[in-house]
Amino acid sequence: MNRRVLSIASAGIATSFVTFRNRQKKRPVAAKEYLLSPKLEHDFDLKWDKLKPRSGYRDIYLVRHGQYHVKEKKREDKLLTELGHKQAHATGEWFRNRQIKPTEFIISTMPRAKQTAENILAEMGDLVSEDVIHRTEMVEEGAPPTAPIPKRKHYESDEYKRYLHADGGRIEAGFRKYIHRGYASEEKGENQVAIIVCHANVIRYFMMRLMQVDGSAWLRFGLNHGSVTHVRIFGNGDVRVYSMGDNAFMDRSLFSI
Repeated sequence: MNRRVLSIASAGIATSFVTFRNRQKKRPVAAKEYLLSPKLEHDFDLKWDKLKPRSGYRDIYLVRHGQYHVKEKKREDKLLTELGHKQAHATGEWFRNRQIKPTEFIISTMPRAKQTAENILAEMGDLVSEDVIHRTEMVEEGAPPTAPIPKRKHYESDEYKRYLHADGGRIEAGFRKYIHRGYASEEKGENQVAIIVCHANVIRYFMMRLMQVDGSAWLRFGLNHGSVTHVRIFGNGDVRVYSMGDNAFMDRSLFSI
């Protein structure tokens, strides 16, 4: 009885397969059906940064700081751990090995970012001249404009809403100042290279903003300590993301989130 059942089942499968083959022969699938329709419009706003088109491009490397003492309460005590220092040196070595010479080196003024930048600069040596280094509060850690408001008493307070409004405005201002195609009147060369040492929230928000997607999606990304996010912004305003949170250049023993 079992053999008969198997026989019937096998016959059914075979019949289905033959029918499928016959259908395929009757209606061959054209290659063009797999291609995007040429009628689809490019809906990426190339004028997003409000700057004029120019020749060349702007490379931006967004670096997350190294691991730090997260449980400390005071800002000045939230310094890099021993592992964090090693991560920062590894990141600096990565830049040095690739001979990346920035036209701007931007550093968040929070202690853990400043320490990370110091270690990176120590590795990069004369690739970075003092006149291209800028320190700013605009890329300090904080709540991006699209940060959610949890349904808890503290987060529903007017004080927190003011903080969210001010903090979000600062980070958005940082985006407008540093994330762009470069200026047509730039005299330092066709292509520009910016290295920005900052924080996970800032990097994640910048990337969502740059890609013109839902800003709240930044919460769905994670970035390892000392990782590098590399984007290129072309002179016509178009964007390419070459890496997001890359730390594969480090020894695996240095990985942390």
